[in-house]
Amino acid sequence: MRLSNCFNLTTSGLTNKVYEGCCCDYICRISPEKGEDCFRILAVQIVPDVGEDPGTAVTAINGVIYNNVSFPFPFNNPFEASISLCSLPTVGVRGYVLQVIYEDCNGSQAAQNFAFQIETIDFSTSWNPAAIGGAAYPFSFGQLLIGNSLSQSFTFTNEQDCEIELTESVSGSHPNEITSDIVSSPFIVNSGQTITLTFTYIASTLGPIQTTITYTASKCNNQGVGGFRFDGEGINPQPPSDPECMDCEDVTFYTESITSSLLPAQNVGCTLTPGSVMNLNAFGEKKVFEFEFSYPNQLQNGVQFYFLPELWTDFLDFNQYFTNGVINQAPTVAYFIQYFVGIGSVPMVLIGAGAATNSQRNLICEFIEGPTNTEFKIRLTFFFGMDLDTILSNSVLNNNDRLLKSNIYEATQLTNTVPNVYLNDKEAAFLLYVNDPNYQINDPQTNALRDYFCDKQLTFRQTASFLNRGLYDGPSEFTFPTFTLQRNNVNVADFSTMSKTNLIFDVNVPVGYDIDDTIFHVIEVDSSNNLIGFLDSYNSSRSEIPTNAAQSVLDNLLETPSTAPAFFNGNTWRTTATIGTGVSVGQIYRVIAIVYDNH
Repeated sequence: MRLSNCFNLTTSGLTNKVYEGCCCDYICRISPEKGEDCFRILAVQIVPDVGEDPGTAVTAINGVIYNNVSFPFPFNNPFEASISLCSLPTVGVRGYVLQVIYEDCNGSQAAQNFAFQIETIDFSTSWNPAAIGGAAYPFSFGQLLIGNSLSQSFTFTNEQDCEIELTESVSGSHPNEITSDIVSSPFIVNSGQTITLTFTYIASTLGPIQTTITYTASKCNNQGVGGFRFDGEGINPQPPSDPECMDCEDVTFYTESITSSLLPAQNVGCTLTPGSVMNLNAFGEKKVFEFEFSYPNQLQNGVQFYFLPELWTDFLDFNQYFTNGVINQAPTVAYFIQYFVGIGSVPMVLIGAGAATNSQRNLICEFIEGPTNTEFKIRLTFFFGMDLDTILSNSVLNNNDRLLKSNIYEATQLTNTVPNVYLNDKEAAFLLYVNDPNYQINDPQTNALRDYFCDKQLTFRQTASFLNRGLYDGPSEFTFPTFTLQRNNVNVADFSTMSKTNLIFDVNVPVGYDIDDTIFHVIEVDSSNNLIGFLDSYNSSRSEIPTNAAQSVLDNLLETPSTAPAFFNGNTWRTTATIGTGVSVGQIYRVIAIVYDNH
């Protein structure tokens, strides 16, 4: 008889290595030699049949379960014997015989013996670093910053003489934070093959974590064959030592827009609080504060910014609006943005105002990502109009009041006859509050762990000319402002939905002055819907007036033909524009002219 495609026989000088408590399955081919095709097979067995390694046995013949095989059967063709070599969980070498009992051509009974050895090995040398038996042994990732990752790699070499199928299991307090690179489980490791297992810890939870990854083998009674117990700790770096945490790098004050040349940009800086006075202001102007900040702790995903302006205060005191005078929480109503890397330039959203959101929006606030991971800007655009000394709130504001003054004399709707000026400088105050979940600190009041927070406060002095008076109730530079409405060269007292109206603005200019630019702002003033944004509705039209004889639309109701400001006669300069027919019947409109002398 000839044995092939089988395990190692003793004659080879090799043992059959099997992991402790495991089994290796073989399909051995037994073929007749010349003259043996008349033999009949009586039995195929392992001797001793009850030895040190239960489970070592012939399990099938030609695919038929051994106990169902019809013996004897003729040996005129090769047959296949399915054989399991199993080992007790005791390291050592034991000898066995594969015995084929047969009846020869003369009817005599005999046996063919194939001697082999089973060597039980353990898993300790298969793992590198070494593990012992089926236990999981500890390895530490140490402390790792939240959001960062660290990997450790190990190898497993299959040292037994058959393949092994491993199944990976994960358990522990934070099983999702440590993962392996195994694509699918279970997986096969062939005899003699070495695989590399890489485990990656991605710190996403603050504090200690523990994860155990174990491996079981289906041909080892699903017992554990090794594994790893990992621990680590997610930590945050120390927050910046600066108690205000944000550095103001620069502040610039613009007129109309950051690209406009109506007035030179005023670089007011950050060093003075209150800073330099901004006094080139007039009622109806659109102004821009642009703040340049740096955040030493670096801009990371999830950082939250709250921006709160108070444009007409007498002094800086944001603490008065917080419980116990301590700013340890975000403002209730503020412009808000949650940062993410690559956010670019986006509008900040007014939160907390509820149903009053639109009526509170006399401001446009933008967040602008900087060129590095510490730099950003906040750009605030606002209009000189209603001058309430209050922070943003959830109270509905009357849109008609946007054309009222509240701090000088009486709350009087602005006209060209009632003087409305500031005798002393006001202050434009700003609070920038940051909440950073990437850092954890102990709350100064409660000592409870919370997101890192801090604030930066700035204030700048400002004053303005309100129509008919100069700064600080001084004489007005430009006098006798007059609006005239005409259609077909005839003076009229209203706009029309049928015919366009010519708008003429005259003003006296003293010797040594001129007018380089005029902005017209036409706005409907008698609507009562306070839930619509003052700047976005009410047939508002605003434009710098050019000289253009053709018909075109400047903005909404403001159209051309128009003429830029030019000398008219005597001390009078004139600016003209056209009002279109899209006005609302029965509504009242206010026309504001802002004139600029750039000299």
